[in-house]
Amino acid sequence: MENTAPQASPADPAAAFDRDSSDGILATSRAPVTFRYYDLVMASFVAILLLSNIIGAAKLTF
Repeated sequence: MENTAPQASPADPAAAFDRDSSDGILATSRAPVTFRYYDLVMASFVAILLLSNIIGAAKLTF
């Protein structure tokens, strides 16, 4: 086993995952990911979760 010094990290962190240069797809060629309705979905989930806890606690069970 040979000890080697760690290489400097590239400017693009995703470039470390691009090991195969023959496929023609570079790590820097990916489109940026944006979640358009993330805030709306998250706020709706939290509101439903809170309301279900309030409604569930108000029900009397005999």
